[in-house]
Amino acid sequence: MKHHLEQGLSLVELLLSVSMLGILGFATLNLYQFSQKESMVASENIQALISRFGASKVILNDISDAEASFNLINLKDDDNLPFFILPTNELCTKNCTRKLTLRIPPGEKKSQSIYFILRRGQQNEMLKFTIDPRTAFSGSTYRGINRYFSNSTYSIAKQYRPHSPWDKNRLMLLTSELSFYDCNNTTRNSNDCNFTCRNNSDASCSYIAKRPMRFIGTVTVNEKDLTEVSVPNGSFFDKSFHFCVPNKDLVCEKLSLNSVEIKSPQDLFENLPIIPGMDNRTHISPIQIIAYSIRRDNINSPEHTQQLIRSRLIHSGGKLVLGHPRVLMTGISEAEFRRENISIPIIEYRLKKVRMRKSIK
Repeated sequence: MKHHLEQGLSLVELLLSVSMLGILGFATLNLYQFSQKESMVASENIQALISRFGASKVILNDISDAEASFNLINLKDDDNLPFFILPTNELCTKNCTRKLTLRIPPGEKKSQSIYFILRRGQQNEMLKFTIDPRTAFSGSTYRGINRYFSNSTYSIAKQYRPHSPWDKNRLMLLTSELSFYDCNNTTRNSNDCNFTCRNNSDASCSYIAKRPMRFIGTVTVNEKDLTEVSVPNGSFFDKSFHFCVPNKDLVCEKLSLNSVEIKSPQDLFENLPIIPGMDNRTHISPIQIIAYSIRRDNINSPEHTQQLIRSRLIHSGGKLVLGHPRVLMTGISEAEFRRENISIPIIEYRLKKVRMRKSIK
């Protein structure tokens, strides 16, 4: 007789097997949950990159076209220094950087704004329309930039010249062809006339600005002239001018005895410095004024709901107001605009994104 030995699992072995399966199952579950979290974070990062790419393209286009903003916009940076100052007489070597940070203060719903003036035109419009100051006068009487508004031969109105930007209520920039040294430029930190800072031991040496005479206004309803418009911040534009010419010793020889404030095209034409042998023409071009800010719905809204907003100043009721808000990106804690050297008209920016991992549980 033969005996067959049939051996099964003991209770101890069975318990060990079940325990090992439980450990493996728990580890697998944790790994799955971890991968799900990482997948969510990765997905959010991809969306952030997509959003950031779109926002970056818009911001880059704006700061690339912001040449008209320099030496015209009054805006102080984080250290209370003029952000848009542009001294071109020499390369700045001291106190040359500027940084302006958009950040919502505690208890507020909106950060401060940074503004850019952009030259803009539609389709085949002429972005530059040269105007001789003498054409704005009839004899000694000022008649407006477009004093021939009803004359199809000489008028610059859009109805007679389809490619002209001159159209009623259009926001325009009138500027002189030449730039002048200005000793009363409030975009600087002081009113001192420093043509050079190389031999100045003072670290706060203020560079003189060289800029054209400019005026911003909207085309009047009768299309004869430009009219001044109020802006959200009354000191937004630098309207005061005090031109001078440096002599061989770099001492300012003033062309005007008193500071001139430009509140109309007539003020500009009548106070435009006349320098023998130099062109005194002016030109007009359509512009847009763009504002960037960070906003949230209420003061208790979480950071990841904060939005980077791009708005445009529009003409309404005789003044410029913020309109056409566009959300460029959500989840922005701050936006930093920086200039490495104020002698170079280059603006860089950095967006700080809220870390979304904290909101994933």
